[in-house]
Amino acid sequence: MPAPSLSLSQRFSAVLARKIVALWPNDTKEWGRAFEAELPEITTPLDSVRWVLGGAILLAKESLRSFMKSLWRPLGVPASDASSSLPKGSGPRPRLPRVLAGIFLLASLAMFCLPEVRASLASSVLFSRMGVREYAHQGKIQKLLAEARTNHDPQLLAFLSLVLYYDADHFQLADKAIRRDPSLTWIDHSEAWWNSRDRDRRHFLSDERIERLQKFDPQNGALYLLTAEVISHPAKAAYFAGPYRSALNETASWELDVAKDPAWLAAMDRVFSAPEFHDYSAKQLALVRQVSERYRLSAADVTDALFAHFWDNGNIKAYCHFLTERGDEAAQNGKWAAAVQNYEKIEKFAEKWAKEEESGPWFAADFGSKVSPKLQAALEASGRSTEAQIAAAHSVRWNEIITARQLKMRQRAPFSWTGPVDAWHASGPNLWLRTEWAGLLINLAVLLILAALPLTIAALFSAGLAPSFSRRILGRFYRVVCWAADAAPTVLLCSFALLLVAYHPYASPLQNGASREDIVAAAMVTGTLPRPVGILVFNLLYMRSRYYFWLGLTAVLSVVVLVLLYRMASKRRIPNQNI
Repeated sequence: MPAPSLSLSQRFSAVLARKIVALWPNDTKEWGRAFEAELPEITTPLDSVRWVLGGAILLAKESLRSFMKSLWRPLGVPASDASSSLPKGSGPRPRLPRVLAGIFLLASLAMFCLPEVRASLASSVLFSRMGVREYAHQGKIQKLLAEARTNHDPQLLAFLSLVLYYDADHFQLADKAIRRDPSLTWIDHSEAWWNSRDRDRRHFLSDERIERLQKFDPQNGALYLLTAEVISHPAKAAYFAGPYRSALNETASWELDVAKDPAWLAAMDRVFSAPEFHDYSAKQLALVRQVSERYRLSAADVTDALFAHFWDNGNIKAYCHFLTERGDEAAQNGKWAAAVQNYEKIEKFAEKWAKEEESGPWFAADFGSKVSPKLQAALEASGRSTEAQIAAAHSVRWNEIITARQLKMRQRAPFSWTGPVDAWHASGPNLWLRTEWAGLLINLAVLLILAALPLTIAALFSAGLAPSFSRRILGRFYRVVCWAADAAPTVLLCSFALLLVAYHPYASPLQNGASREDIVAAAMVTGTLPRPVGILVFNLLYMRSRYYFWLGLTAVLSVVVLVLLYRMASKRRIPNQNI
């Protein structure tokens, strides 16, 4: 008897049923086959359609259940082994559930997307040695330059003139900023990078710009120091270019030469006689804060803009030597009034300079501590005992400032691996500071990330996407892959967490109202290491970097060759079944 013909809806339902069975999860595939087997028993077209729709809903539920169940199944473990213990002889397999591996990887990726984590990675010791930090810094500066050409922000232009002090165009940036905002005229003093070896005076301010500065703030003696620098520059340049250097205990020959120049003496007299003396460091720091907040800059991005680049105090030192020698000569001749006048001129200038918030007291104490005892002796010799006691108190205060400043520098800005090497070789015990601990943890976290990230990718690929192939190729070494698949994601997450926790206190010092030294310490924290570790890192990365690179590469290749030879030898040791 011929089989009854099926309607179009029944044939369509049969095709859908076969597709549903094909998509059914493997662990409950028998349910899907039972569903398909019962479909021919349904005779009416409408019932067959209903049956197929019910099967589709059941497929969705089973697929969701199987997916949720598979999340807790380790990578490389099939669904058939998920509910039972691993069969004997099946070989090593990962044990970390894939849901945890996915969560660890996503959490690591989320932390990597944080700007402070990427900044700490780029500024670490290893990446700095590779040039990543400088490359990232220059890329950001170029973006700021392009933005400044578009929005013509005077504060941004002034900031860039400070950062690019070594570039020949930094004067043009400063001039554009001043023309758009005359209140920024002081920036010319901060961004001038004067150097005695700059024989062609490429980084000197022009006479017109110096005059504009002095008219902008006629009360500030630091601006008249620029005129003295212009006058003394030829003598200083010739001195430092020549083969002869004066001894440390004698006056430099260029100082003796400029002391004979009436123009230089007049300029320095205006410096010492001006009501104020400051280098606009407070305004400079406020400018850096505003620009960094507006354009989201880190401490490492603004380090070059934090300090005035005209920092050479040679002319001040030379004039202090001139006044001291003149005062000593007057004291030897018993002219105590003249001696007091010369000594007092230095003392009053140091007191003005000490009013500067940050760097002023330290430099002022250096000069004041040398002249105060002489001033005290001259005042006592001239019968002015009350004023002599005041001079003695000033001498004590200068020495206290020097001691406190040295201690403060050690606490806030310890020597880093990029700084002077002599600090590493200091004798005696050396307690590790907070910044040194932070720098050590940051660089340790970076090394762990560099080791765990490729290991995680390789292990998850081998154990998750191609377990059979990897087991066949690696043999017994596949156990190492399984260990890596279990441990590497956890190590990667912990490394990113350690990096974030160690660097976070130093990530935003500009927004937290930190001082200039704190900002510099935050910018250098990723390169600040304890003395023994710093010596080791410096030798590895700078002194003998090529040697250790080739040594490490040779060791890795040797291990690979040994593994391959072992695999080849193990395959040849096949037992003879006929014996």
